[in-house]
Amino acid sequence: MIDWDKEFPLVSISRADLHEAGVSDAHIQTLTDTDMQEIASMMADIYLDNGYWEDLQLWMVSLLTVERESERKVLTERGSEQWKR
Repeated sequence: MIDWDKEFPLVSISRADLHEAGVSDAHIQTLTDTDMQEIASMMADIYLDNGYWEDLQLWMVSLLTVERESERKVLTERGSEQWKR
């Protein structure tokens, strides 16, 4: 049975990410793990409100398209094999 409420991690954030974003090393060094968790939580909330659902739909359409193309290829190959017999 599928667990419909099982969650899968989506993104993470690291101090290196903050450095890449231009935050000073001095400022990053003052951040505790609790601070980092709070930043990650706020980023998740922002993403859910700004683009998450659209991105999810886009990726699902893309995934389903690839799966359908793979299925078509398998069916085509099977059909070709049957004609060879």
